[in-house]
Amino acid sequence: MIAPETMELMKLQLRDDCRRIMAGYVPPASSADENLWVAAGRRMADIRRAAGLSQAALGWRAGYAETTIQRIELARSRPQAQTRRDIATALGAAVEEIWW
Repeated sequence: MIAPETMELMKLQLRDDCRRIMAGYVPPASSADENLWVAAGRRMADIRRAAGLSQAALGWRAGYAETTIQRIELARSRPQAQTRRDIATALGAAVEEIWW
């Protein structure tokens, strides 16, 4: 059984973690991991430009806000698998062509 004090601390930590996630917090990563996200963002931007799309147009096609596209291209956001699939589909590209 978990002590009430421990349970309360766990609740507070979870609440803080949720707030960080909702605010767009990305946990620190190793430089190698960060480089992968930066490279993926650049590939996404290159493919988007080659398709003649603005960030807003890609966001509309994929069902995401322009700011989401901006954050992904700048590696300020790490999209979940479904988001990566939606964006790749909107670009007419394979997921693997952009990410890894």
